[in-house]
Amino acid sequence: MEIVLILAFQIIYGYLYYKIGMIVTAYMIGLALGGWTITACLGKIKKALGFLLMVQAGVALYSLGILFLILGLYQGGFPAYLSHLLELIFPFLTLLAGFLGGVHFPLANKIYLGERTEIGRIAGLINGIDLLGSAVGALAISVILLPILGIERAIYLIIALNLSAILVLGAAALWKRS
Repeated sequence: MEIVLILAFQIIYGYLYYKIGMIVTAYMIGLALGGWTITACLGKIKKALGFLLMVQAGVALYSLGILFLILGLYQGGFPAYLSHLLELIFPFLTLLAGFLGGVHFPLANKIYLGERTEIGRIAGLINGIDLLGSAVGALAISVILLPILGIERAIYLIIALNLSAILVLGAAALWKRS
């Protein structure tokens, strides 16, 4: 969603490069806050898989909210006096995307690592896979999906992928119970 928000911001304002630092910084702050928040709570979370399922549902709802916001901006336009407000809303939304991503990583580590003892090696592997997935996702959304599908359909695809992840996590939670 970070790439979609950056490109939507560019389309609306036409100038991006001097403000991109604010958007990327907001995302990084969100990652740090999400990671810090969930790490502080990990010991209290009894059913990590169920919690991850709820977080994933939050990501899907967040994506749906972004879709409605962007459609509203493009279809209904926005008054000029809201221009400065939108300049604050986009970094805030990017901060929220970062927060959700920051929550995902430590939580997924807790689920995957369980009681394993080779934590350093496995955590490094998980981090590498996460970074590879981020790079492939950023490349796919900016080079392939947005030019071919446009913002609206790309967000629909993101929502569908998140709903698919919810189904997989739900199935895993049910399988773990049995």
